Amino acid sequence: MAKKASKSQAPRQYPLPEPPSGLGELAQSVQQELANEPPSETLAEVSSENFYQWYPVAIAELAVRAARIDGQPPMTRREVELLYRCCLSARSLGDAIAVAADFCAMLLPRAGALALECYEGRAVFWMDSLRVRASRAALLVDATGLYAYMEFFGWLIAQPLQPQRFMLGHPRRDDAEPFIALLPAPITVSHRRYGFEFDAQLLKSPIRRTPEQLTDFLQRFPGAALAGMPVGATLKHRARSRLVAALSDAGTLPDATVLAAEMGVSTATLRRRLAEAGSSYRELRDECLKEAAEYYLCATEWPIEHVAHRLGFTDGAAFRRAFHRWTGLAPHAWRKQALP
Repeated sequence: MAKKASKSQAPRQYPLPEPPSGLGELAQSVQQELANEPPSETLAEVSSENFYQWYPVAIAELAVRAARIDGQPPMTRREVELLYRCCLSARSLGDAIAVAADFCAMLLPRAGALALECYEGRAVFWMDSLRVRASRAALLVDATGLYAYMEFFGWLIAQPLQPQRFMLGHPRRDDAEPFIALLPAPITVSHRRYGFEFDAQLLKSPIRRTPEQLTDFLQRFPGAALAGMPVGATLKHRARSRLVAALSDAGTLPDATVLAAEMGVSTATLRRRLAEAGSSYRELRDECLKEAAEYYLCATEWPIEHVAHRLGFTDGAAFRRAFHRWTGLAPHAWRKQALP
């Protein structure tokens, strides 16, 4: 009898559709989480179909499981559609994000909490899923939800948002690796919320879509959005993501040799591939340090010496020389100019 019970509790196996190049790791992560329980009939029916049909159904199933842990049901597809329709009534992207935040507040805590922050020409859209417990399944659901907001907001204004970075509210960097090919910008982890940063000028963009167009969008989304993605992340993008993550996690950057080893290529290959992309290790390194320096100067009141130390400089003088080379200004002058 004991053997029979054990056998009945074993997860049922089902085929994984062939994922497009670059999304294999993400598909495997989803499949591993799904294997903890037998798949629903709905998922079993689409499991042998193409990846773009399978992925949204698989994520919806993981959402139900993650919500069960939190002790509350997830948003229904009907509620998501209603949220989208409400956003269509807004005049601009900024107004649409405010409408979405108000809508989610009415469903609190099931729909999470949305917020928008702006600083120095950049806007940050924040999504707090209000999870009771962090897990890889929750990460898969929430990061996909963040991607969905990015795609929807870009669709509203008929222009891609092109985020500069993504922030994930999950503590483990290795769990986030599968999303490097999905999220088209550097990724950092261990944030309190999920979010992405983009050009604040886009907040003034008018809503260009109609309720009639939304019906077609909902029928194709998110499969069509996934299908329209670039095939895999470029080595330059992957390298930059790792440098941004290193700065965020430890405050120091790996040299070219360490970075190449982390990416599974030789140092010579890394340098050659970056050169083919019109870049170099030093250029990526300086870009990441400059962006991080500007962020700390704007978002904190840290003394210049503290910013220098946080970014791995030997002293404030070395940081000042580097910052002047990047921007043409001293750090204190740049901060004074950037802040109102």
